[in-house]
Amino acid sequence: MTTLEDVVRDFVASLSVGEQKAVRGLILNPQVTPSLAWYKLIVAKYLQSPSATLLIEDIAQKYADEAVWRDLDSPQGLHLFEAGIILRESQAVLSPTAA
Repeated sequence: MTTLEDVVRDFVASLSVGEQKAVRGLILNPQVTPSLAWYKLIVAKYLQSPSATLLIEDIAQKYADEAVWRDLDSPQGLHLFEAGIILRESQAVLSPTAA
């Protein structure tokens, strides 16, 4: 998967009802223990494959204003910024007002 939309769709579809509730309620900060587990899951599932470069570029382009903070949010290569964007977009999809 190389686009943010595809990854968010796949991630949301993979969640159980309980997991959807957990993701909806996350405080999106990798320094918060419950959130860190989800960040790690996103990184492992979507941001470590060779094709992840295209996904990372797609996120950087769509969130260019925020991407300047990427290196401050996480050490290089960890992709916590990108994981946070995926989680935030997933929360938007899972929001009761999105239905």
